[in-house]
Amino acid sequence: MVCLGQKSPSLLRTGQRALDEAHAGWPATSVRGWAEALTASAHIYAAYGGRDTAADLASRAVVIATETE
Repeated sequence: MVCLGQKSPSLLRTGQRALDEAHAGWPATSVRGWAEALTASAHIYAAYGGRDTAADLASRAVVIATETE
């Protein structure tokens, strides 16, 4: 499932689906972990060319990381 350095659309979609599914069951106590997941999702959107979405996700991750030190 992990193919480092590849930007295949099907692999990106698979990765994004996995992150979306993880979000549905993400424990509320794992806030910093969610920031990492948001960052991974931002990378995927950036690879797709979804710069605005990537920037939004990265901004949310920064807010979480800042608030939780």
